[in-house]
Amino acid sequence: SKYFEQLKSEVTDEKVVIQVDFAENFGLKEQDEIQSAHWNTKTLSIFTAYVWSKSQGFSFTLPSNDVSHDKFVVNAAIQIILNELKTHVPNLKHINFFSGGAASQFKQRFMFRSLIQIAHEYKIALSWNFFATSHGKGVVNGLGGTVKRLVWSAVLAGDNCKSAEDFVKLAQQKTRKIIIIEIAKNDIDNSK
Repeated sequence: SKYFEQLKSEVTDEKVVIQVDFAENFGLKEQDEIQSAHWNTKTLSIFTAYVWSKSQGFSFTLPSNDVSHDKFVVNAAIQIILNELKTHVPNLKHINFFSGGAASQFKQRFMFRSLIQIAHEYKIALSWNFFATSHGKGVVNGLGGTVKRLVWSAVLAGDNCKSAEDFVKLAQQKTRKIIIIEIAKNDIDNSK
């Protein structure tokens, strides 16, 4: 959208744009798993975000064993991103968020109440904007795919990935350009 592109062109080190979304779930498989394991595949979710600021961009992938993709996972992910972002952009004053319009994830009153609390806690101004339904484009979609491919290549080479914690370790071994942090169960529980 024009508004999204306009805001990206106006970023400073005090005013940033963040695009967020969930990547497709990642199937936890082993290279030499037995056939019956194929029918009992566990998955993990991956919350992705990209931050545009004047000095640099920041890529985030946040895997979780919780695959609900609900408002509590979103809230926990935003808290993790903001905590990390404050260390890189200490003068942050305003964030323009962009996301899809999925009601279970982003477009509901819990998120807006939570944003008010977050704005107060971090002493920043927040706005939230929604893309058209099934937008499915942008850097965040590439982030999810890239990290999943990196981890899958490690699995094919014989490494094990049985949890979000394993996913983080493998992904961090493969790239330093993406900030990869697990959304732990207690992070989600604290959002409730």
